[in-house]
Amino acid sequence: MALPGVFAFSSRLICATATVLALLALPSQQLVAQTMVQNVDEPGRNPYQEATFGLTTQPGPGLFSTSATFSKVPAGTRRVILHANCRVTAPSGSNVYTVSLSDAADFGFFNAEALPTSSSGSDAFTQFNVYSENPLYYFEAGKTPQITVTSSTAPNFVSCRLSGYNIKLKLTKIPPGSPGL
Repeated sequence: MALPGVFAFSSRLICATATVLALLALPSQQLVAQTMVQNVDEPGRNPYQEATFGLTTQPGPGLFSTSATFSKVPAGTRRVILHANCRVTAPSGSNVYTVSLSDAADFGFFNAEALPTSSSGSDAFTQFNVYSENPLYYFEAGKTPQITVTSSTAPNFVSCRLSGYNIKLKLTKIPPGSPGL
């Protein structure tokens, strides 16, 4: 009746095997925990959304420019615009020539992203236009996003909104005399 000894030996072998397998699995779990990284470019990390109203000027006869200026991008940050929209109401018969997103220093002309008309309507006195785009537009630190509307008459109302996210930039010191400077 050597069977009880065989069972005792096999149960000890099973326990030893389970212990060894558990110990082998432990370092791989620790390795996974140590190699996890944070994605610094994740859009939800520093969300950005801002709305503002336009200020109208008349740069020339029959030409009106309305600028909706947003907050300046903070130092050490890059702002990524994922969505831009603008609602323009103007007297019936007005012509809206352009609606564009750019840096305020560019006056709405250089490196501008045009916002196409997404919907429009009118009544006897007023026309309503909504301009909307998903531009993926980048503004560096110190730049000021602006949406500029040019039209044939002064708009009654311009309301604009930007949304996206801010990325904190890591500043790297480059020693004097390094190649590329």
